Amino acid sequence: MPSVNGMTPSVLRQLARDTLFIVLGFPLGLLAVVLGMTGFWLGVGLSVIWIGVPLLMAVMLMARGFAIVERIRIAPVIGRRMPHPSYKRPAGPGVWRRMLIPLTDAQSWR
Repeated sequence: MPSVNGMTPSVLRQLARDTLFIVLGFPLGLLAVVLGMTGFWLGVGLSVIWIGVPLLMAVMLMARGFAIVERIRIAPVIGRRMPHPSYKRPAGPGVWRRMLIPLTDAQSWR
């Protein structure tokens, strides 16, 4: 069933999904880069006095959050859900171990 200028409704729906993905991508990307870079370099600078280690952990967890949002946003565009990666879990109890796991997990740096 043709609609606007011979375009089918499914093409228009996909165009709307793609447009929404692109329009929301710039502000989210800008926010992710600004918060990520500021937090990362502040954490690196403050790691000398050990305040930076928890800050680096928080920045890594924030980056994971942005990655989850991007996986959710891309699903309607490509027509399937993206798999959730497996992250390393702490091997034992301890506050420092929990703080260092996001920093040592290779999946966090991809």
